Amino acid sequence: MLNIEKKFVEFLHRHIAALGILCLVGVSIIIRYVALPYHSIDYVAALEVWYENFRSFGGWRALARDVGNYNMLYRTWMAVLSYLNNPIVAIKLSSVVFDYAGAVAAGFLTHEVCLQANRTRAAARRAAVSAGLVVLFLPSVIMNGAMWAQCDMMYVTFLLLCVLYFYKEKYVLSFVWLGVAFSLKLQAVFLCPALVILYVAKKKFSALNFLWMPAMLEVFAIPSIVVTIILHGNVGQALWRPFDIYLGQGAEAHIASSYPNVATWLSGTSSTFEWNGGTYRFLEGNIIPFFRQGLMLFCLGILGLAAVYLLARHVTFGVHTTLLLFIFGFYTCLIFLPGMHERYGLAVLILLVVYTAATGKLAWLTACMAALDVICYIPFLLQAQAPVSQSTLAIFNVALYGAFCFTFLRELRVQQPVSVQN
Repeated sequence: MLNIEKKFVEFLHRHIAALGILCLVGVSIIIRYVALPYHSIDYVAALEVWYENFRSFGGWRALARDVGNYNMLYRTWMAVLSYLNNPIVAIKLSSVVFDYAGAVAAGFLTHEVCLQANRTRAAARRAAVSAGLVVLFLPSVIMNGAMWAQCDMMYVTFLLLCVLYFYKEKYVLSFVWLGVAFSLKLQAVFLCPALVILYVAKKKFSALNFLWMPAMLEVFAIPSIVVTIILHGNVGQALWRPFDIYLGQGAEAHIASSYPNVATWLSGTSSTFEWNGGTYRFLEGNIIPFFRQGLMLFCLGILGLAAVYLLARHVTFGVHTTLLLFIFGFYTCLIFLPGMHERYGLAVLILLVVYTAATGKLAWLTACMAALDVICYIPFLLQAQAPVSQSTLAIFNVALYGAFCFTFLRELRVQQPVSVQN
């Protein structure tokens, strides 16, 4: 063997782990590159239309108009992208960048959880790298951005940063990141039930921190406010617009969308009945708003009962159970609230990846959730028939939720709590 060959082999031996990681990252980039040309229905019917509207209305001038139904942070970014000539690449690359940012955030969160659980730094690094790589190769993450052109990994990344800085007890930064996530997606509020419980249980941060959510909403509306003042002078409309967008989203008049949960099961084929020689759907017409409100109140009741139970027992949330609490709050909202879309499960899935990487537990649940997400994506993204009906998926998902709740309670009872520390 030549001397140069020996040096090359020695280099490979010393850096084999880093080179392996780089190869995997390279493969993940190639997969996303191949998926970029795909035109999803959402891209054709919504995102591309918004892009063309921003271009036709004058780019930044369009911020004074109601273009699309996303909030001002995403609209401002869309106004920037409208000055570029290739909309599909511009829009999808924006989402794909956050695939990698989210993977890094998941890695840092895993590392912090491991360190606070008294694992060695070497073990924490291995767990962090594992979590980041798994996030990059989750089928739903690849499909969400590179194929669908959706922005769910954007707000999930900021939710991960919120949880990370909560662990670090840097509460102002934690809630600022939550505010950024909220400025992108209304579903960021699903992290709030856990934060409310931790506020009462830990007594370490002020409730005023929650005001960062509307504050950040207005901060990211500043470009729209300035443009509206310049073009129309209607300050009140510009100030209220971010909240009006979310009020409109919250008032969508349907019980179930495409996420398999209790609402999906209620509105499915199992909710029909026979009467007077005919077959009728149990949920239709004017009764829908009452069931929407009922499901919202029921979800609030579940979260309230859980809070009372946990606080009455004076639970001291440890490193792992704190993460389980975040998952529980978000997952409960997904299971019981009406109008949930298939993409909303991404945050729960990635938090489960972090938990599994940090503890070695619940790998089966993480795998089941990953498979569930892919099946949910098939009908809308690929315009194909899912191998399992929505009603069956709903029952399966509720069963997974029950299994998770059982695991959460078991961890609270048998695991010696470890206080969250720096």
